[in-house]
Amino acid sequence: MRNWLKSSDSVGIIASVVCLLHCLMLPVLILFRVPMSHWLEEYWHAFDFVFLGIGFVAVLYSARRTPFTWMRYFLWFSFAALAASITLKHYETIFNTIAIVAALILIIAHIINLRHLTCAVKH
Repeated sequence: MRNWLKSSDSVGIIASVVCLLHCLMLPVLILFRVPMSHWLEEYWHAFDFVFLGIGFVAVLYSARRTPFTWMRYFLWFSFAALAASITLKHYETIFNTIAIVAALILIIAHIINLRHLTCAVKH
């Protein structure tokens, strides 16, 4: 059971880092005028929802199995902020910044949960 919690936190960290890189790459590509294929331009934002799906499953299992109530709220709050900002970032540019911050917070939440789990197992 503890191994799955470690795995869900690891998956959450990886998904959040990839999501963060994905969010940061598009402005860089546009800034340097890198030509993108029509397919990539059309489906770039669809990857956001793939990351959200993977992140949802990771948060679901991590929050369900963590022994700390505050960590459940921390994980779900950061995921909700990320999901809301990704959903709304097509309307205002500030939501792109909020998505980046929320992804960073979600990475930190998974790392803290993983560290607390490791400490609990050692003791």
